[in-house]
Amino acid sequence: MRPLFTLVCFFTPVWVFTQTPQDTTFLQTATRTDNWLSFSSSWDPIDSTSIRYGDNLTRDTVLDWSYDGENWYLKSLTNNSFLPDGREERILTSEFDPFGDLVQLKRTIFDYNQQGQLQLVMNQEDMEGDWTTILRVTYIYDDNRIAAINREQNLQDGSPSLNRTEFKYDDRGNILEEVNQSLVSDSLVNDYRIIQTYTDDNLVQERLEEEWSFNNWISRSRIEYSYLRTPQMEIDTSVSFQFLGGDWRRFFRTIDTRDLLEERNSTYLLQQSLGGNWVDLQRNVYVYDPETRIQTITAQQNIGFWRDLNRTVYIFDQRDLKREKINQNPTENGWENSTRKVYFYSSFTNPITSVKAYPLANVSVFPNPTTNFIIMDIGDQPSTFMVFRLYDSQGRLWLQQNVMGSALRIDLPDHLPVGNYYVHLRSEKGSGSWPIIRVSPW
Repeated sequence: MRPLFTLVCFFTPVWVFTQTPQDTTFLQTATRTDNWLSFSSSWDPIDSTSIRYGDNLTRDTVLDWSYDGENWYLKSLTNNSFLPDGREERILTSEFDPFGDLVQLKRTIFDYNQQGQLQLVMNQEDMEGDWTTILRVTYIYDDNRIAAINREQNLQDGSPSLNRTEFKYDDRGNILEEVNQSLVSDSLVNDYRIIQTYTDDNLVQERLEEEWSFNNWISRSRIEYSYLRTPQMEIDTSVSFQFLGGDWRRFFRTIDTRDLLEERNSTYLLQQSLGGNWVDLQRNVYVYDPETRIQTITAQQNIGFWRDLNRTVYIFDQRDLKREKINQNPTENGWENSTRKVYFYSSFTNPITSVKAYPLANVSVFPNPTTNFIIMDIGDQPSTFMVFRLYDSQGRLWLQQNVMGSALRIDLPDHLPVGNYYVHLRSEKGSGSWPIIRVSPW
C-alpha cells in the first residue's frame, strides 16, 4: 500500500504540492473505506484533507485530495486571507477535475464597519471570467447586538429575492424575539417568528414559534425546556407541542443525560407521546472507556426492544487527541466497519489535570460576532495546556478541545446554529468564560 501522505500531483505545475506533514501542516485527516471486521485488517485510502496555518494561527490553505486507486489528485483548494486582527477578509475556492483542470471557482468576501463588526458578506462565482454575486448578506447593529440580517439572492430570472430577520433582546443579551420576513410585491411580509423566555441563569425556558396568517400571528409549535443539575449529573429535557384544533398537543420529548464524572458518557433519548404516555423511539448511547481511550456512540431504535442502527467509534491517544473516527453497521456477527477517518497532527497537547481557583485575566476573544472561527488571545500569561469548551445559552456543550499557546484559533463546527454562546477556557492557571455570537455568512 502506498504511503498516505507522500502525495505528488501530476497536473498543472502551478498547483503542484509535495506535502511534508510535520513541517507545513497543523492537522491532516484521511477518510478510508472497506469491509474489514477487525481494526488490524488492511484498507485503502479514498480521500484526505490537509490544513495549513499561518504564524498567527489563521487557516490560510485547505487542500482536499481524492485517490483513484493509483494516483492522488487535488479535488479542491481553498485560500483564506485575514486582516491583522484575525478577521476573515476573503475565501477563494478552486475546484478541479481528476485531470487537474479548473472546473469551478468561487469566493466569499467579508466587509466590516469601523467598530470591527461584520456588516457585509458576498458569495460570488466566476461566470465566464467575471465575478457574479450570487448571495449578499448585510448585518445591521444596535450597539453591539445584531438588530437585523438581510439576505439578498441573485435569481436567474432577474427578479429580486430578499429575506430579513429582525432580533429583539433582553437586558442580559438573550434573544427574546426573532421575526423572519420575505419580499412579496416590493414589500416585506411576515413569515414566522420565534419567541423565547429564559430562566434566571440564562437558560432557555420556552421557545414559541408562530406563523403570520390573515394578518395575525398564529401559534404552530412550542418547546418547553427543563434542567436538572447535580454534582454528578446534568439532565436537559425538552417537550415539543403542536397547536392543533385550538389546543396544545404533546408530540415529542428529548432527554439528554450527561455524566459529569465521566464526561463522555451520556444518553440522548427521543420519545413520542401516544395515548397520553411517553413511548421510547430512538436513543444514542455514549460510552467512554478511560483505559482504552475509546468512545462509542450507538444509535438504537425501539421496536419492542432496542435494535442497533449504527455505531461511531472514536479513538483517542494518551494526549486525549482524537486519532480515529470509525463508522460501523450492525450485522448478525457483530459490528462491521464501513468508513474510517484518521487524524494526523504536527503539534501535540496534553490534558489538564488540575485547576487553580482564580480566574484568567487579560483574555480577549475575537472576532465577535463571528462566522466560523474565533481567536483567543491570553495576553502575556505563560503559555500552558488548556481545555477549551463551547456552550450554548442552554448550557449544552458543542465543542471541546485541548489547546496550547498564547493565541488560540478555534474553528467552530459547520453544524453550529447561529446564536449566543459562551466560550470557557480552563488551565492550571485558572479559568474563565466569555460570550460570543455566531452569525451565518449566508
